[in-house]
Amino acid sequence: MVEAKDFKYPDRELYNWVLNELEKRNINRRTIGEIAYKMQHQYLPDLTVDDFGKELDEVLKKREVINILATGFALDNLADKGLLPEPLQSIIKADAGVYGFDESAALSLSQLYGSIAVTNYGYVDKTKIGVAASLDNSHGHVNTFADDLALALASAVIGRCGHGSNLDLHEDEHLIADPTPTEEEFINKVASEVNPSKLGDELEEAFNHDYYIAVSIQWPNIMRIDFANNAFEHEYGREISLNDLYKFIKNEHDNSMNWFIDDSWLASYIGYYMWKNKMYRDPDDVEEAINHITGGSIAFNGLFETYFASNSSNRKED
Repeated sequence: MVEAKDFKYPDRELYNWVLNELEKRNINRRTIGEIAYKMQHQYLPDLTVDDFGKELDEVLKKREVINILATGFALDNLADKGLLPEPLQSIIKADAGVYGFDESAALSLSQLYGSIAVTNYGYVDKTKIGVAASLDNSHGHVNTFADDLALALASAVIGRCGHGSNLDLHEDEHLIADPTPTEEEFINKVASEVNPSKLGDELEEAFNHDYYIAVSIQWPNIMRIDFANNAFEHEYGREISLNDLYKFIKNEHDNSMNWFIDDSWLASYIGYYMWKNKMYRDPDDVEEAINHITGGSIAFNGLFETYFASNSSNRKED
């Protein structure tokens, strides 16, 4: 079935529902931070339980994470009430060892945060520590998915902390960047290969989730970006010429870096382009944050952490 064009993904409703399910299971910054700390303290001795725990907020902003959590919790809830069809009801209620889909869901979440998260989840899956152990042994309630998902969240937090620094390539003269694409190659790649849904997610993260963002290609060389508030009401839209965007990126781009290095690469430059051209309507005043930039120099790494430091790290409230 093709997704209805007028369907708006219920991000806010799903996000709030998942937060409520997490609270019911005592899965929070503290309990996830404790698991992550126990797993990684010897490798990251400078980080506290609170340091690990605060990364949970960022993990929960990812739509793929919320989707996995919602599905797992919903299946646990239905099995707890005996509402699943047999024999699936008995399998999930018994947390049958050969079922494996609960681990697959948790592994899918971990994979979003790289090999560090995956290996940590695999290591701790059988030992069950912290809140995961409490969920695994909570007699009378079904937590077949919840215990694994708690460990996956802790592993994702570890992945974020473990990958906290970027590669230092400035001194390495042996690394050769891919050649700069032509204007036509850039436009064709953006128009035909860039996934609008993923780009929308990356732009939402770049702008600290001030808006819900939809991206579309209006013409081969025109990208439209629409901004909606957390009630999914359309606030405003902007059209960007891919020809102009190419020239902007070419002028700003560090030649030692490859083009299209990851999903967030294009979103970062689009956000920077919109800010420079006064196209972004920031709900908060970011001038104070911008003034902290010294000497007028702008580093690509951590661009939005600098520009939008004054914004809340959580989704905006109604």
